[in-house]
Amino acid sequence: MIICIDASAAVQFALNPEEFSRIGSVIVEANYVVTPHLYIYECTNTIWKYVQFVKASPKLGYELLHNLKAIPDEFIFSEDAHELILRIAIDHSISAYDSAYLQVALWGGAILLSLDKKLISAAEALDVEVMQIT
Repeated sequence: MIICIDASAAVQFALNPEEFSRIGSVIVEANYVVTPHLYIYECTNTIWKYVQFVKASPKLGYELLHNLKAIPDEFIFSEDAHELILRIAIDHSISAYDSAYLQVALWGGAILLSLDKKLISAAEALDVEVMQIT
């Protein structure tokens, strides 16, 4: 099973591993975990907010980021996918960032692992399989 993980699922798992243990199980069970290259920037920005506004220690921020970077087996840079990413974003009213996850899932035949409801809805409309996390 190939999983395309997005930042929403990965960050929640990193911050709350007990509450989101199902995400950890899916990651371990997957044969391969992919994500677009922007994943690490989205994770970094979220961890920065966590350090700045929740007042977590910078040391914890770096540890979380290190753990988040270790989740994917491969970061996908799709320089020829910009038009598809834009079309998905326009057609489904989601950000281009979110649509990049769908592009990776579509091209790689991956199952999307996300907690983002709009992204999940767009994935379902595109017949991208979604891993339900409850």
